[in-house]
Amino acid sequence: MFLIVPIGYAIYLSVMQLRSSGGAFGIRRQTFVGLDNYIAALSDPELVASLGRLGVFALISVPLTLGLALLFALLLDLPGVRLTRFSRLSIFLPYAVPGVIGALLWGFLYLPRTSPGSYVLQAVGLPAIDFLNGSWLYLSLSNIAVWAGVGFNMIVMYTALRSIPAELYEAAKIDGASEWQIAWRIKIPLLSPALVLTFLFSIIATSTATPSTSTTPREPQPRRWCSPWAPSSSRSGCSASCSAARSETTDDRPHRSHSLRHRGVAGESPRRRRLDRTRVVPTIVLLMGAIYTLVPIVWVVTASTKSRGELFSTFSFIPGTGFWQNLVDLSTYEGGVYWKWAGNSLLYAGGGAVLSTLVSAAAGYALARYRFRGRAVVFNVLLAGVMLPQITLAIPQYFLMAELGLANTAWAVLLPSIINPFGIYLATIYAQSSVPEETVEAARLDGASEFRIFLSIAMPVMVPGLITVFMLQFVGIWNNFLLPFIMLSDENLYPLTTGLYLLLNRGTGTPALYSLAIVGALLAIVPLLLLMVFLQRFWRLDLVSGSLKG
Repeated sequence: MFLIVPIGYAIYLSVMQLRSSGGAFGIRRQTFVGLDNYIAALSDPELVASLGRLGVFALISVPLTLGLALLFALLLDLPGVRLTRFSRLSIFLPYAVPGVIGALLWGFLYLPRTSPGSYVLQAVGLPAIDFLNGSWLYLSLSNIAVWAGVGFNMIVMYTALRSIPAELYEAAKIDGASEWQIAWRIKIPLLSPALVLTFLFSIIATSTATPSTSTTPREPQPRRWCSPWAPSSSRSGCSASCSAARSETTDDRPHRSHSLRHRGVAGESPRRRRLDRTRVVPTIVLLMGAIYTLVPIVWVVTASTKSRGELFSTFSFIPGTGFWQNLVDLSTYEGGVYWKWAGNSLLYAGGGAVLSTLVSAAAGYALARYRFRGRAVVFNVLLAGVMLPQITLAIPQYFLMAELGLANTAWAVLLPSIINPFGIYLATIYAQSSVPEETVEAARLDGASEFRIFLSIAMPVMVPGLITVFMLQFVGIWNNFLLPFIMLSDENLYPLTTGLYLLLNRGTGTPALYSLAIVGALLAIVPLLLLMVFLQRFWRLDLVSGSLKG
């Protein structure tokens, strides 16, 4: 119902229009207009032009994102590659960075006075590049999208690669196939479901990447820019499938293809020595990818230590002397409103993730272990909900919350977050594979109630998968910008994403606030990074690969 009602209401509103009857002071009523609203929208030249710009942005960002994700996933899956755990986690880290903060970080890195690239160019006597104007604009915006999305897609592809039977690789190696031939003829064809899934998610993310009114820092004049990776939970829903999950068996174990060496295949040792030498290049490529994704995060750490005067006058990655003063100024800004925003984020993300995980567990178990009329319809509706951009539901959800008198309250953010279609889908797939049907039937024969079976048998077995669902939903709600931006008008109810957006806009007229925004951005992403590192031991790498098969 949380999916069908908003969608149905949106369709209803799309064919209705408010019209007055009885002159200027008449009563305004909803009137059925059929397809008039659609015709008017498609005839709007501004809409057509924006769709064209969106198409150009998608043509640049989607192939780059998926191409790099596929490359990194294939390199991670190679035997003998060094530092894979570090590279995988580093490339995935941008998933934990809200879109508002990602736009802020890259906005400063694009400015000539804070860009390390411009510093190097000026050092060798070349002019600085204006990344936010002219022919560089689309590339600059696409770069933010690639940075934010490559780790997400890489994890989906990597988990799918880990589910491919090792016997296929061993047979190919015995036949003399090289790693390139194995990748081209075995791995990539078998990755088709993952490639389709990541392509759909990337298109959805692109379709919701509408230009925002956020601004870049002044130096000293204002320069307006737009974030292509609009801060929305489409990252949360998509991301959802892309947790940087680790299986209970980590990369420390010998790679599956190493079994050939132990079998004593003729000629394996010299070839293995040559292959070991060639692993240097994949390791270097992965490290380059890790450096690329870590640059903005390292920048925000060093920039947060700089005073207002040092921010635009020192090299980007040289620490400053103003961290504690920036922290004090942020804590005292408007009576400590930043910590109210942080508390709200914790409430929305923590409460919403817990409730969503419980609902996902119950719904997933019911769909996996009960046979009832309409089960297939419910499951298909959930799949459709996974593919819907959040903007499709957010606006009708706002109208429904306004009708219920819940708009501009915490409930307006919490209630839509409880139902997570992708979380239910993952819980269903995990319950099908982990909860033995024979055990459930035996408990029923022993007289156990359905509720007790769920709590005593299903829930303990599903805990690893539910931790993954909780993590994905927590990060998604914490990073959500669009829903609270639409639902809330009281600044005291804002989460960090919306609050930092407000702070950035105020910085347009008061550049001194940029130091506060940078420190606030750092503090906003630290809890997510720590949570990811702490919980990754419990994540199930095979949960996503199982969902791909499902």
